[in-house]
Amino acid sequence: SASRTAKTQLSGPELARQILVQRPDMDVLFITGHNDDTIRSLGVSQDSPILKKPFSVDCVVRKVREMLLS
Repeated sequence: SASRTAKTQLSGPELARQILVQRPDMDVLFITGHNDDTIRSLGVSQDSPILKKPFSVDCVVRKVREMLLS
């Protein structure tokens, strides 16, 4: 499932943590326009899959395929 958090009070990482409590098997792909420092300051680990804007459909397909195969 996908969620857009820009207009909510939860950050993406906070939402991911809440979801993973109930669904620890769920994969999370962070999509952001933020720079690396901001991403890390929000608590996203370096090991987390991240797709930075702007990106193409091909980039999304590659990243999701990569996640599914890991």
